[in-house]
Order: sequence, then structure tokens, then C-alpha cells
Amino acid sequence: MHRWRRWLASVGFVAGCIASVDAIADSETLSAMIANKVESTSSDGVVITLMLQADGSLKSIGPDGSEGAGTWTEKDGQFCTSVPGADGIAIESCGVLPAGKKLGDSWQQEINANGESQASTVSIVAKDQ
Repeated sequence: MHRWRRWLASVGFVAGCIASVDAIADSETLSAMIANKVESTSSDGVVITLMLQADGSLKSIGPDGSEGAGTWTEKDGQFCTSVPGADGIAIESCGVLPAGKKLGDSWQQEINANGESQASTVSIVAKDQ
């Protein structure tokens, strides 16, 4: 599995099927993420882009331009992503979305990637950027 795919799977806030956007604890932030795109930059400069769809699907774009598909859902009040691992087994991660985020906002998120803690900056950016 690509290093960035392992990292993406561990992000935790940025994939199942969801019945309603309103089921997520902070629907304002989630709505902004769906209407735009999400960029997550690790402390070592690796940038992953997520394109979320209202139907619970997502597309990921790695730093090398490679694309992947996955899903997102609400689970126990958290935002969860699921992406396929190299062995075909889904890798799921979950986290709480910060409240009130919109286009142009960024926040810091601690990421656990394979047992290693790493800081990440998450940004909601326009789809055409």
C-alpha cells in the first residue's frame, strides 16, 4: 500500500453510506466539505485531497496524482472514512469534525498513522483550485 494511502486511512475525519448529512454532529462543516474539497497536509508536506459526495462516496487524490475511491459515513457521532488497503481489506478511521468550518477554513488535526502520531493541517478549498 502506498504510504499516503495508509496516512489517508488514518486521518479519521476525512468514508460506508450515510442516510442523511444531518446525522453528522456538525452538519455545517460536513456540508462545506461536500460542496468543496478537503486538503489534508501532513507535517512532512504530504498533501491528500478528498472529494466527498452527498451519497457517501469519496474520491482521494494522492500527492503523485493517483486516485482512489472510498466511502464516508457517520458512526457513533463521528465522521468516518473507509478506503481499500493494498490487500483489499477496507481501512476505516473516524474522528470528530470541528464545528462551524466553511470554505477557506483550516484547522489542525492530530493523526495516528500506523501507531505514529502526526500533526496535519486540514483545509476546505474550492473545487476549482
